Amino acid sequence: MIGASNQIRAFNPDLIVVDVMMPSVSGEQLIRVLRQNLRRLPSLILYSNLDEDDLAEIARTVAADDFVIKNGSYYSLISRIKFHLNLKNPSQS
Repeated sequence: MIGASNQIRAFNPDLIVVDVMMPSVSGEQLIRVLRQNLRRLPSLILYSNLDEDDLAEIARTVAADDFVIKNGSYYSLISRIKFHLNLKNPSQS
């Protein structure tokens, strides 16, 4: 997990979409590590096919910036990504 935070620090993204259910580490764990180890935090969006209420609770618990339910349509994900990128870089809208 520390290797992931080092790679993210080196890449310096404006936004990261984190799936809640990943093979070796959960999305919640990754977000907690990123919150502890990165000075300039990118926007963090949790993405999952969990029930919306459950995903919202996880997002609140780990202080994710947002969450998106996997519902077969990527429009909501793209919309949230654009929203957060515009918050980070309003002059590029």
